[in-house]
Amino acid sequence: MKLEERLKTYLKHLTDEGYSPEIQKDGAIHFKFEGGNYLIILDEEDEEYFCLLYPNFYSVETDKEKILVMQAMSHVTCKTKYVKLFLMSDKLCATVEHAFSSPESFFIYFKESLKRLQTGVHLFGATMYFQLNMENRTTGHALN
Repeated sequence: MKLEERLKTYLKHLTDEGYSPEIQKDGAIHFKFEGGNYLIILDEEDEEYFCLLYPNFYSVETDKEKILVMQAMSHVTCKTKYVKLFLMSDKLCATVEHAFSSPESFFIYFKESLKRLQTGVHLFGATMYFQLNMENRTTGHALN
């Protein structure tokens, strides 16, 4: 199935599920969920590839904070299946990637993929909260 057909299939499913998806200039499908902006990225060459991306959900402001972020990212990677966290220009992004043999598989696993992504993001937040509280207790002040 060509990329354009897959995009139409995903757009229809998202619309049917109550989302308001739109295709961006770069070909990604954008939609909002619970106040967050999400993207679905497909690959023109690899028909099975599917990436659900939650971009720029956390900003790193200092080098000291970046160390804690990297530790929290590692913790999430160890504790969750499927979720990848990565930094792009000091903005944290999260993805869940799959290889679907057909677009119909997307229909089955989309909500689960979204749930897994949110679980990873929430675990990152909880880990950062814990680390920042420990830093504050150890030094008597927050990251400065």
